[in-house]
Amino acid sequence: MIKENIYAVSENFLPNPVCEDIIKRASELSIEEGVAGDKVNKTVRNSRVTWLSDPWIFDWITPAVHELNQQLNWNFDISIPENIQFTRYTEGQFYNWHIDNKFSNSTNYDRKISVVIPLKDDSEYEGGDLEFYDSSVSPQSTQDRVVKKEEFRKKGNLIVFPSYLCHRVTKVTKGERLSIVIWFNGVKFR
Repeated sequence: MIKENIYAVSENFLPNPVCEDIIKRASELSIEEGVAGDKVNKTVRNSRVTWLSDPWIFDWITPAVHELNQQLNWNFDISIPENIQFTRYTEGQFYNWHIDNKFSNSTNYDRKISVVIPLKDDSEYEGGDLEFYDSSVSPQSTQDRVVKKEEFRKKGNLIVFPSYLCHRVTKVTKGERLSIVIWFNGVKFR
C-alpha cells in the first residue's frame, strides 16, 4: 500500500482474471459517449463508457474502500456506491481537469470517495495517465503541482481519493486504456 495525504493505492488489488472478467462483462453492454457534467463536451472529455451493476464487483471493492476510508482518517460518512463506470479511452481520447463531486442541491448526497482501477497492462497503451492536481504544494510552476505515479497505471491497482480532488486522464497516444470508476456517496458535506 502506498499512502499519501491525497490518495491511496492498493497494489495488485484485482487479479488479472478478474480484470479480464470485467472487460468481458462490459463488452456485452452498449457503450456511449462519456459526459462532463450532464452533457457531451469533447473539449473537456472524450471517452466512451458503459455502466455495470454486477453485485460481485461491488462485493470485491466495497469493503476495501470502507477500510481505506478509516485507515486514511478521512472518515467520510459513505453509504451506497453508484453504478460502476467502465471507461474506454482510445488514441486521442482524454478527460481534462475535473472533480467528481457535483455539489448539487438536487440530491441529498455528495460523492465523497472516488475509485479508479486500471484494467489493462500499462505496456498496452501510451499516455492515458491519471494525474492529480495538488493545490497544497507551493510550486515553482503549475507542473510542480501535478502528481503522476507509475502505480496509477498498473493493471488491477485500486486508487482511491476524495471526490473533490482535481484530476485528469491525459490523452492516449497509442493503444487503449480501460478502467473502472466507482463513486461512493454519503450525506452532504456540512
